Amino acid sequence: MTKSWLRCEESISPPVYLNEKTHSFYRYEYVSKGSYTQFPVNSLILNFKMSIEEKGKERWHYKKEAIDLFATAIIKNVRLPIQDTIFLPMPTSKPRKHPEFDSRLDEVVDIITKQTGQLVGYNLDLINEEIPYHISGENRDPDQIYININFNPFQDLNPKRVILIDDVITTGAHFVACIRKINSIYPDTSVVGFFLAKTIWQS
Repeated sequence: MTKSWLRCEESISPPVYLNEKTHSFYRYEYVSKGSYTQFPVNSLILNFKMSIEEKGKERWHYKKEAIDLFATAIIKNVRLPIQDTIFLPMPTSKPRKHPEFDSRLDEVVDIITKQTGQLVGYNLDLINEEIPYHISGENRDPDQIYININFNPFQDLNPKRVILIDDVITTGAHFVACIRKINSIYPDTSVVGFFLAKTIWQS
């Protein structure tokens, strides 16, 4: 790990569901309700989350650039491959079988494994669609999220470490729910999170 990744738990105003037992890292700061011109990272996140309805249109290359940036930030600053470790993309707001499923996180780990040989998997998914936090504005309940997560056990693998990949960590509810889901089957496996950005609340 290098200083280019900051630990969420040690930041000012860490996500509320994190504690001394969780281990997560973020690269940039996303300013809630901040303008895209004043805060360039907000524009980066907007591009990363760009709707798949934009695929094939002129702006689509911005999404691909954001995906490449996230993958490259990990590849250049983490010594890969790491033995006994598997990278998993976190579930997005729609299950993989949903026609509007956004594969942005899958594409990040695809790049990582192609360039480094690091072991990756796609074992986490949602059972039912969720309303994204930035739309609903509702507080997240890790227990409810846990119920809606499907985790397929690894085949012929009992990893020492799982590294979860996601775009923005806000409350940490999804992260801790995924940790709990993985540890329900692999209690001795440590789970670490890498997030493109951490939400900073603007007063």
